[in-house]
Amino acid sequence: MKTVIVNSEKDPAGSNIRDSLLDTGNFAQTGDTFDVNPVFSNGQSVFLATSKNEIVFVEGLDEHFGKDEKCSYILISKHRAESGIPSLTAHFTGNYSRSDFGGRPGELSYCDPSMLKSYMRELIERRNAIPSKFNITIEATHHGPTSLHYPVLFVELGSGPTEWEEKDVSVVIAEALLASLPEKHYPKCAVGLGGTHYSEKFNQLVLDSDICLGHVIPKYALDNLDEALLRQAVAKSVVPITVAALDWKGLGKQKQKILDLVEKLGLETMKL
Repeated sequence: MKTVIVNSEKDPAGSNIRDSLLDTGNFAQTGDTFDVNPVFSNGQSVFLATSKNEIVFVEGLDEHFGKDEKCSYILISKHRAESGIPSLTAHFTGNYSRSDFGGRPGELSYCDPSMLKSYMRELIERRNAIPSKFNITIEATHHGPTSLHYPVLFVELGSGPTEWEEKDVSVVIAEALLASLPEKHYPKCAVGLGGTHYSEKFNQLVLDSDICLGHVIPKYALDNLDEALLRQAVAKSVVPITVAALDWKGLGKQKQKILDLVEKLGLETMKL
């Protein structure tokens, strides 16, 4: 299965990471183009493509790369946060209700939990090469695209213009990405429910256990969670999900509803 790493020509951080991949990953032009931009390959089923659209609105990936062969998508992007905290983040995509930033309302993307876990572990192994001001964290599922036929993982550098241009950090991201491919396999997989957008408990689950993690639906989105959305989160993982990982103190008033839904789907409950 091939991996397609995509940046937007409008995104400085994504372009910075792409350039670092070209510098470190033995990529060469394939002769193909995507959105009039050259496509590169490292000869090991990893491709680099650049979109003319904003990355949350990227179009045409399935038609271009997924017609004849299964693939997965890694979308490299800037991260923006009001806090301004320098951060390296990764997350899956989806909308719990509205779709203000790409994708369809109430739709989650396909996800590959083993890819997320492998990347985060490779990033943490390089912690000493990353300035201490950077926080390394997964995020809850959010924004588009949501309708691609294959798994989507966002890998981000942020949280502002200064960090987007930090070449040394983009090199570490590139190295971690390439080292995480081909991905590893883990014995159990969970869907995450509750907690904050940047949940330390789910970070610990990804980094310190042998369980991989799919979609994370945080506390602020639990009002929108129903059986259909939870079933979608489970069904759209390419790794079978058997566990519901619950940020127990971060379920709020929805705790009983969540327990009932988890039981209905026959998932093992793990309280964090």
